[in-house]
Amino acid sequence: MEKWLSSNQDKVWGELVASRLAKRFGESEHLLMLEKVASLFKGKSALDVGCGFAQLSQFLPEGIEYVGVDQSESMLKRAYEAFPDARLINGNIYDLEIRKFDTVFAIDFLHHQLDIEPAFSKLMSIANKRVIISLWIWGRIPRKNKKYFGPHGEIMSWYTTGELENIFKDLNYTITESVGRKWRDIYYFDIKKE
Repeated sequence: MEKWLSSNQDKVWGELVASRLAKRFGESEHLLMLEKVASLFKGKSALDVGCGFAQLSQFLPEGIEYVGVDQSESMLKRAYEAFPDARLINGNIYDLEIRKFDTVFAIDFLHHQLDIEPAFSKLMSIANKRVIISLWIWGRIPRKNKKYFGPHGEIMSWYTTGELENIFKDLNYTITESVGRKWRDIYYFDIKKE
């Protein structure tokens, strides 16, 4: 967390970035990806970590409890305008006390962390039934580095499929490859009841 804050990640996601992302996230390719991700939902409640503009909420079943969390006030302002009934929290997943939800989503969130941990363990700890994440896969498009700062100063982290197999080796999961973009895979983890 300290490294994340020391690289000013809490300040990266302001109005300039929100305005640039709003256009891209409004494209049909992105919306189709979210619709596909939403089809993996299980249960009666959903937590959307790094919800951005809360667009995932429109594809989830009607009547479920939806809560979106994002650190960007600029993105949440736009989310409230588009989805005035959505329950949205301005905050950082590391700092919030969050109860369990049936399904926890983290789409285009983990690749903006320096490493998968501790965020992944936090996501798993607050899910009753399923965790659905997206990860960016190294080697599918040319890149010099696996970790770097993007054009807005945001952390960008890519993983090889071998690294992910090792990280997730003891978990029950399914992969849907190349969702929305050829480098984005969706992983979903079913939570085992103790």
